[in-house]
Formats: sequence, structure tokens, C-alpha cells
Amino acid sequence: MFSMSVSFGERTFTVQVFFSEKKHLSLRVYPDHSIIARAPKGSGIDNVSKIIRRKASWIAEQLDYFSHLPPSLPERRYVSGETHRYLGRQYRLKIREGKKSIRLAGRYFEITVPDPTDSRKIKTMLDAWYREHAIAYITARIEHLWPRFEKIGIYRPPLIFRKVKTRWGSCSPHGRVMFNTELIKAPSDGIDYVVVHELCHLKYPKHNHSFYHLLGRLMPDWEVRKKRLEKATL
Repeated sequence: MFSMSVSFGERTFTVQVFFSEKKHLSLRVYPDHSIIARAPKGSGIDNVSKIIRRKASWIAEQLDYFSHLPPSLPERRYVSGETHRYLGRQYRLKIREGKKSIRLAGRYFEITVPDPTDSRKIKTMLDAWYREHAIAYITARIEHLWPRFEKIGIYRPPLIFRKVKTRWGSCSPHGRVMFNTELIKAPSDGIDYVVVHELCHLKYPKHNHSFYHLLGRLMPDWEVRKKRLEKATL
């Protein structure tokens, strides 16, 4: 076994290489950002290293995919006193009995529901509130940021909003951009990073040098925002 460094632009990755009975070299990137290669026994180290370095852009793309996975959330009970986030700030639930309503008041989500013990109903109401505010907020941010993209000849894409467990956003090969409604829980600078990231994919679908050059030009501090988003507990 040996470790090697692989560079892609200004980024450097460490790949652990193991020798096995495999007939062909395999390369895998894991959610914890570890990178493992398995090469056939007897393979020359220089040849193995050359093949892996040719995969640098693919490695970067896989790492970016896992970086876009929302952090794991603790199991929610939807009871008074439990904290939930909105735009990066914590708010406590204050559950009351009465006609259905939900609002932010100070540092509280005040939720009124006929049965305060009905956690499923409370969850449904809160999810709907998050979805409504995610659509409004992200759409407004796109409107604010759009002049940057209009200057480079990008057309406005169809937008899709849904709650998913896999990633913050995505851009389809047909130019449809999806945003995870859970993103509304993240800090505002992280939301802007995801918006700009996905809109850059309208110009460059892959995570290649051209993509990162455009991302850096439109948002010079994107790496700082990305790290902050990755550390956010939602």
C-alpha cells in the first residue's frame, strides 16, 4: 500500500492505493472524502499513479457531490423547546392548542395546532412553511444575482424545488435547476454559494477547470462559503 497526492487546479487530494488480486484498477471516493484505489498485484507504481492522476477531474466531481450532501440531522420530535433553524439561526418551537397557524416571533416558531401532541401534523405544517419560504427566498436571490449570469449569455432556467436527502441543488443536462427546500435552514451566504454554483453549471455542466474559473470569477470567496455550509448543523 502507498499514498499519493493528486492535484486538480488549486486542490490536492490524497489517494490510498492498495494492491489486490483484481485484474483492473478500481478507484472509489467515499462520503467521508477518503479516496481508495485498488490495483492489480505487480502493477508498476509509476503506471498506477499516471492512471489515477488522469482521473483528477472525476475525483473532484465526486468530492463535490458528497460535499453537497446535507449534514445528518438528529431525530426530530416536534415538541415545545426543540430547536429548528431558519437562515442559519436557531429558533425554538412553542406549541400551543388552537386553530392551525405558524409564524416566527422573536426567537420562536409559534405553532398553533388543535392537538399539540400530534407531532406528525406539526412536522407537516413546519415542512410546508419551510417550502414556502425556501421558494420565495431562493427565487429572490436568483433575481438579485441574475445580472452576473445575463452578462455571459446564460438563459433563465426552469426551477424545481423539492425536499431531498441527497444534495443541496443540482442542474440537469436539459438545463433545469433543482434546489433542496432544506437549504432555507442554512446561512444566507451558503445559500448564495449553492445558487451561484448551480447556475454556473448552466454554462459548464461538469466540475472542470472552466467551471471553477467561472465560479471563482463570479464568487471569489466561494471556498469559504462552501466550508461554512459544510459545517452548518441544520
